Amino acid sequence: MKDPADNRTQNLLPPAKKRGRPASGKALTPAERKRKQREQIDSMVWSCPAEGGITPDLMPITALIEGLAQAVRARAPNVARALADELVRRASA
Repeated sequence: MKDPADNRTQNLLPPAKKRGRPASGKALTPAERKRKQREQIDSMVWSCPAEGGITPDLMPITALIEGLAQAVRARAPNVARALADELVRRASA
């Protein structure tokens, strides 16, 4: 700290700014982040396109793969077929 009577010493420089995005204080744990991702994929896979849901051609590949696994586990052959057909279409394109 600088003495108030000292008029020869220059003021200290302000601390350098930190790089990157500032912390929000609302960080999610990896488990919470994955749970949120799975909920988003569930809503994509099981929502009907007529009701504002997303069609398989607009879904990312990871959502198609995870959705296919969910559809097989849930024994939903129509959903599984639609997702598998989209994966085959993308693989052959």
